[in-house]
Amino acid sequence: MRRIFGPLAIAIALASMTAGGIVIAQPDEAPASGTAHFWIDANGGSCVDNPIAIEYPNDGTECSTMQAVLNAAECGDIALIRPNDYPAQTINRTASCSVGTYITFSAEEGVADGDVTFDDISWNASDVYLKDAGTPNNTIVIRQDDNWVLDNVDNGGFFFESTSDGEIKNSEVVCPNANNACGYHPQVSAMYCEPSCNATHHDPQRLRIVNNDFHGWQSANAAGGQHTECLQIGGGDGAGDTTPGAGVLIMNNTLNECCHLNLGGGTGCTAGIHLTDYALGSGHETSEVAFVNNQIGPDIGNASVQFGEYDNSGFFFNSTVGGIIDVCGSCTGSPMYFVGNNTDYIPGICSGSITYRYNNWDGGTCHATDSNSPNLFIDSAGTDFNLRLSSGSGGPNNLVPTSAPGLPGCPATDIDGDTRPAQTNCDAGIDERT
Repeated sequence: MRRIFGPLAIAIALASMTAGGIVIAQPDEAPASGTAHFWIDANGGSCVDNPIAIEYPNDGTECSTMQAVLNAAECGDIALIRPNDYPAQTINRTASCSVGTYITFSAEEGVADGDVTFDDISWNASDVYLKDAGTPNNTIVIRQDDNWVLDNVDNGGFFFESTSDGEIKNSEVVCPNANNACGYHPQVSAMYCEPSCNATHHDPQRLRIVNNDFHGWQSANAAGGQHTECLQIGGGDGAGDTTPGAGVLIMNNTLNECCHLNLGGGTGCTAGIHLTDYALGSGHETSEVAFVNNQIGPDIGNASVQFGEYDNSGFFFNSTVGGIIDVCGSCTGSPMYFVGNNTDYIPGICSGSITYRYNNWDGGTCHATDSNSPNLFIDSAGTDFNLRLSSGSGGPNNLVPTSAPGLPGCPATDIDGDTRPAQTNCDAGIDERT
C-alpha cells in the first residue's frame, strides 16, 4: 500500500501559532511520473491493471472511464490520463483505504493545464485523489464521501456536504457563463450539513480549502432572486477538537470578483465569504472554522466577509477590501477571534461578539492593540488585484507579536510561503514583507 499522506503542523492554535498548534494531515503531492498502474485514453480498451507501473502502452489495454479504473484498482494505485475532453463521468466507491491513502488520477506527465477536462463528474466516491484535470463548466458535488483531494482541478463551483478528510487546492473556481447561475444553491461554492443532520449527514469535518483562486462570479438570474458569494460555509465540526480550523481550514486563497455582474432577477451581492448557519437544522452550528492568509475583495457587494454564525472560529492574518459584517445573534462557546488582519474600517463595523487584536484598519480601530493606518496594498481595485504590501512603513508592518497570552501568534508562513516574522513582530495581513 502506497503511503502519500504526511502530517503538516499549521500553527493556528489559540495559545501561540508560532509555537505549534493543531496538526492537520496534509497529503503530499500526487506523483509526477510517466508510469502508472492504469492508463485512461479516449478509445479505452480492456482496462488492464498493471501490477508494476508502466509507460503508456497504446495497445488496447487502456481504460475509457474513471469508474472502470475504480472497479479494478487497489488502494495506492495510480491512473494517468491522456489529453482529451472526456464526456461526463460517474464515479462510485465505498471507502476502504486508510485516511491519506488514495487511488490517484492525474493528467499524464508534461500535459499543459486545460488539456485534460471532463464535461462533468458525478462524484460518489471516497479515497480518490484527482490532479491536473478539471470540470471548468460544471460544479463538483461531493456528498457523504470521505478521504479525497482535488488538486489543480478547475471547476465552476463546488458543493461538499456531510464529508470529511477532504481538500481542494491549487484550483481555479470561476463562474464560466455570465447568463447562468453558478456553483450550487445555485449561486455559491459551499460546504454544508443539510437539514436533519444525523450519523450520515454530519457537519463537514477536517476539510481544507488551500491556495485556490475564486473569481468571476455574478448575481444569478435565477428563480427566487438568488444572490452571490464566492464561498459559503454552513457547518463545521472539529469532532472534539475545538481549535479554530479543526473543522474547516480556509488558507492562502484569493477571492475576487465575487459579484462583478448583477444580472436581472438576482438580489445582488452580499460578500466574498459568508459564514452562516443556513440549512443546518436544530442543534447544529458552524464551528471550528479558520480563515488564514486569504486576500478578499468585495467588488460591487456590501462587504468582503459576512459572519452570520460561528463557534470556536477565527479570522487570522487576512487582507480584505471592504467591510466585515457581523450579524451573529445566537453564537455560543468561544467568540470569533479577529487577529492580525489588514482591512478597511467602516463606522459601526466593530462587534461585541468578536475578539479584535493587533489588526490594521484603514480609518479606525476596534481595540487598543489595533492600528489605524493605510493598508499599503499593491492593488486593491485594479485588474491586477494584489493585497500584498507595497513600499511604506508603519501600519501593518511589524504589528503583531509572535505570542500573546490567550491569543494566537503568527502563522509559520505568509501567503507566499515566506517565513514569519521577518522582524521582531509579524506584519498584519497576508504578506510578510522581507
